[in-house]
Amino acid sequence: RLLRRSQFREALRELRWPAEIDGIRSFRVPYERRYTQGQDVIPAVADALGSFCGQQGSPAGRADVIYAHWLWPGGAAALGMRRVLGAPLVAIARGSEMHDWHVVQPACRSYVAKVLREADRCLANCEALRERAEGIQPGSATRISVVYNGCDHAYFRPAGDRASLRRATGLGERDRVLVVCG
Repeated sequence: RLLRRSQFREALRELRWPAEIDGIRSFRVPYERRYTQGQDVIPAVADALGSFCGQQGSPAGRADVIYAHWLWPGGAAALGMRRVLGAPLVAIARGSEMHDWHVVQPACRSYVAKVLREADRCLANCEALRERAEGIQPGSATRISVVYNGCDHAYFRPAGDRASLRRATGLGERDRVLVVCG
């Protein structure tokens, strides 16, 4: 069923964010966002996170380290948290923020460069991203440590015989498979 934009927004408001996930307290921090193509939402997200962190009694106020799991948008928004909390920021380059998003979101590249300059520690999940960072922010490659994804290449590899693999897992020849990694 297709929803109109206003219906979609209302449906989102109805969702209840869990107060706890796997024994860890969880918080939903709303921010004001206009739904226009190409709008830069990072200042609104950074302000909302900074405001949440600065509230008296906020559990974020006790943070020892802020970890951003992408340079953009997470790392860019986390710079606002860092300003409020004074905790060191560690941000990791995961991939698309280093190239693909620059086409879709014009502000992305400047934010990636800013995170590469200002984060207390920068990581990348491969050498290629460390090299790409140097092209975005000169001098940043020397500050980046490479932390490879934990993937067993002997187990996770392209299937040699896809048909037998499908049979072994109970999938039909025409069944569609969706893999989500998040």
